[in-house]
Amino acid sequence: MHRHEMPVTAEPIKIIAETDDMLVVDKPASIPVHPCGRFRMNSVTFILAVEFGRTGLRIAHRLDRLTSGLLIFTKNIAASQGIHVQMEDRSVRKEYIARVAGEFPAEQIVCSEPIDCVNIRAGVYQVRASGKHSVTSFDRLSFDPESNTSIVHCKPRTGRTHQIRVHLQHIGYPIVNDPFYGAKSTFTGKDAAVEYGKDDALGPAFADECQKQLFTKCTTLPDRPWIDPKCPECWLDFADPKPEDMRIDLHAWKYEGPGWKFATELPFWAKDVTVLPADDPAPLCGDNPAPLCGDNPAPSTVKTPPLLW
Repeated sequence: MHRHEMPVTAEPIKIIAETDDMLVVDKPASIPVHPCGRFRMNSVTFILAVEFGRTGLRIAHRLDRLTSGLLIFTKNIAASQGIHVQMEDRSVRKEYIARVAGEFPAEQIVCSEPIDCVNIRAGVYQVRASGKHSVTSFDRLSFDPESNTSIVHCKPRTGRTHQIRVHLQHIGYPIVNDPFYGAKSTFTGKDAAVEYGKDDALGPAFADECQKQLFTKCTTLPDRPWIDPKCPECWLDFADPKPEDMRIDLHAWKYEGPGWKFATELPFWAKDVTVLPADDPAPLCGDNPAPLCGDNPAPSTVKTPPLLW
């Protein structure tokens, strides 16, 4: 028995910082955080174990496979529990950078529409009244009239799956190359998608369309040690996907919690941004009333790592 894994980028994983409790990396787009579906060896946790010797890591948060940027791992149970508490009480500030279609307004936009999963099988989410409370603020950093795209600073106040992508689609400025929620997606976000288990257009075929890979059928089996004549995929010659087909222009840029903060470099598609947003002066207090936070944040079991920006 053997596996055929989906291709990922050859761009290396960069270690940003490491403390006794944390390992922080810059994840390239196209690589899933952990083994899932048809990905096992082509995952961040597997690569960190094999190429960097980092084993026993616990994932502090997740990024979508096509999203790049800052990814935090913890090294022990105490640190993992401390980060989990900080994420749960929303005392972690998250900042993302996105490239969207159209000229984004100069003034800040805050989207507070609830988000719900409309199809578990396809992993598609949508703004719905029945969804969970979700809040994201957006600020334009630059606009390129030639490509009619804008670089946008995104700050999710809650942590719903696909939250930034869904909210950008909902307000009319989708991520330019997002296969699910982008400007050229078959799913508009306004569709009356039915629930899981019913016949609809957002089943496995939709997910396959968003990850399709070109191939040709071989007339003779290639001379490779892992070839199995009984495996139908061994008879297919898959073409390498283009780099632009293995990413969306959404990047996890900065994460900050009580006593710690990390940041990555800007992605290549946002290098021309000249005016960066100032640090948020508001206290890291999540949704709690002011008297219960601010100067007196909840104690954390995570040791304070060095400040990196």
